[in-house]
Amino acid sequence: MIILLLLCSIGLLYANPGHNLDSAKNMYLKGDYYEAQVIYQNLADSGYVAHELFYNLANCYFRNEQYAQAIYYYEKSLQLKPRDESALKNLDIANSRITDKISVLAPVFYVNWYRNVQQWFSSDAWAWGFVLLLGFSVASVVLYLLAARRSLKKTGFSLAAVFLILSLISLHYSVVQRDAILHSNDAIVFDDVMIKSSPSTDGNNLFEIHKGLKVSITDTLNNWAEIRLPDGKQGWAESSALKKL
Repeated sequence: MIILLLLCSIGLLYANPGHNLDSAKNMYLKGDYYEAQVIYQNLADSGYVAHELFYNLANCYFRNEQYAQAIYYYEKSLQLKPRDESALKNLDIANSRITDKISVLAPVFYVNWYRNVQQWFSSDAWAWGFVLLLGFSVASVVLYLLAARRSLKKTGFSLAAVFLILSLISLHYSVVQRDAILHSNDAIVFDDVMIKSSPSTDGNNLFEIHKGLKVSITDTLNNWAEIRLPDGKQGWAESSALKKL
């Protein structure tokens, strides 16, 4: 009977995420950060995905001075809403609290421009843009086909081409954003770890990295991951010390 009641309680927790988000938010506002964190974390572990969930969970971890976890969930929230100013600001503050302060290699200008455009909207917003712009393109084609005046036909043809190109750009960015979420190579360091020259405990010690640092995973082998730091340094770390975004 006790087990049955426990299972029912867990089922209710996951069946009504909106109610539990409100409960956790109320606890957070009252200063019960740990209790709010437990509810938010249970929702996240159950597979519930939402910007608000990840952002508020990150705030709970930040309040409890668990900066690696806070950084992880700020990053998760920004995957869903890349331009959120509050998440970006809080992420900067959390990064200022960790041990490693590593300068980021600046990409070439056109790569930086491409990434900035990509982060204007979320994947879903880019997808809706594709649908809307494609609709405008179809409407312009109809104008081209039905217009009696030559000037209107030219206008319809030109607009159809422009809207079609813009819709394809939106589709491209939607796919890229979605792929970045589903197949991210970025990870947050959850345990202080010594970086090795090879995927083995016998490898030479290169340098140590600490909790909260964001790295990119470039390769994996057994229980090891080859990582690249923001400043370009590379080496092998035990996979158990990392949590992929």
